[in-house]
Amino acid sequence: MAERGAPEGNNNAGKGTDWRDAIRYELAKIGREIDGDDPAYKKGLRKCAAEFIQAAQAGEMWALKELGDRTDGKATQALEVSGPDGGPVETKLNYVPLCQQSDK
Repeated sequence: MAERGAPEGNNNAGKGTDWRDAIRYELAKIGREIDGDDPAYKKGLRKCAAEFIQAAQAGEMWALKELGDRTDGKATQALEVSGPDGGPVETKLNYVPLCQQSDK
């Protein structure tokens, strides 16, 4: 039975943690300037979110796009799949017998 998860020695999952930790650190620095009982990074995150919403309210296109993507989800990419010259996609199925049948 195949094992679940990444192969031995694969550390791809850990690559995003450095970036996440750096973001949380910077948010905590911002958050320490704000009074309250919540963890500092959450206060910093809320401050950044408030500034983001202000940018969207001011009509900043990047903020409006991001707001739409975050609330409604990103639009799916339209793909057209066709064969040569716009015709149908040709599929081919090859039958390969796994074992020889004996004459009985």
